[in-house]
Amino acid sequence: MRIDEIIGVSFFMGFALWLILLPNTVIKFYSWFHNQEVKLKTRHVRNAGFFWLVLVIVLEISALMKKK
Repeated sequence: MRIDEIIGVSFFMGFALWLILLPNTVIKFYSWFHNQEVKLKTRHVRNAGFFWLVLVIVLEISALMKKK
């Protein structure tokens, strides 16, 4: 893997981990960003994080398989 690929995957996995591990800060950030209260449940934010993490892993595995 090249360094730019590692940085890209790390960024997207970090975003997924932020969603999974700190869902309340995600909700606070989006409330601040939209200038109003965002009505999200932490369970939904965590589920989005898990789906995002699975997507990144599947895409990375498929990219590595194509290189061979």
